[in-house]
Amino acid sequence: MTPDEAMALAKEHTSRGNTAAAIGIYQSILATSPQHKKAKKALNALQRSESAGSPDALQTDMSSVMALYNTGKLDQALTQIKRLCKIHKDQPMPLNVMGVILSAKGLHKEAIDCFTQALNLSPEYLDPLNNLGSALDVLQRHDEAIVTFEKLLQLDPNYNDAHYNLGNALVNKGEYQQAVHHYELAIEQRPAVPRNHIRLGLTLAALGQFNAAMASLQNALSLEPGRVDAHEYMGDILVSQQMLSSALTWYEDTAKLAPNHAQVHFKLGAVLRDLDRPQDAKDALKRCLTLNPQYPRAQALLDSIEA
Repeated sequence: MTPDEAMALAKEHTSRGNTAAAIGIYQSILATSPQHKKAKKALNALQRSESAGSPDALQTDMSSVMALYNTGKLDQALTQIKRLCKIHKDQPMPLNVMGVILSAKGLHKEAIDCFTQALNLSPEYLDPLNNLGSALDVLQRHDEAIVTFEKLLQLDPNYNDAHYNLGNALVNKGEYQQAVHHYELAIEQRPAVPRNHIRLGLTLAALGQFNAAMASLQNALSLEPGRVDAHEYMGDILVSQQMLSSALTWYEDTAKLAPNHAQVHFKLGAVLRDLDRPQDAKDALKRCLTLNPQYPRAQALLDSIEA
């Protein structure tokens, strides 16, 4: 076989994806003709391609993508991950990460396609299954989300995020008691995660179990004392029970922790009005409107106090 015939055969192997065979042919050519420029160039290109597709290279590239994602550079992260999906066509991880990035951009339908493709490559890969359930829930496909999380938990009952996310999907469907069960399992597995206690507290409050709800929120605050949402939710529960003076304290603490949080200034204004402190109420509502001039009901409430 002449060098030209060998080159043609190597190209044919490359076109069919038989890179190992093509590399072997190019090496044979160079063994007899070390200065064969075309064979040398083609071999170098194939070896670079093989190196780019190696597990070590994938891990390095994925770290780069996640660094972009974690700093909010979603468009750049998406460009990078699309390239990796093309290079590593048989790997589910890049597809899963691309779905996560698309979800962060609000492109949940496109994300679902990525998670599904990842699962087609590796049905036992649990992360895309969890992410698929979350994307379905965001799109209000709650029944499908619930089935997805239940399937995940059959594969791994200790997958903590699945208990938390299943609880959220059940809440979104109005099945609060079942949601409580899964939040409690999430807490049992990972008691030091504040969000598990917070979601349990909110769900208990929805069931009218206010003391248990506040105890759960207090558990969250014992883990993270500066947790803004837990302070605000404590105020909300106390307002629902007409314990306005206590609620005021929690809202004031929330405003100190998050002074630019328009919603809590509105809630402060409403409670102060009901406590017959009109000037303080007006100050809080004006602060709310300064932060968000379009805040719902704030102007109407301010007008009613000033009338």
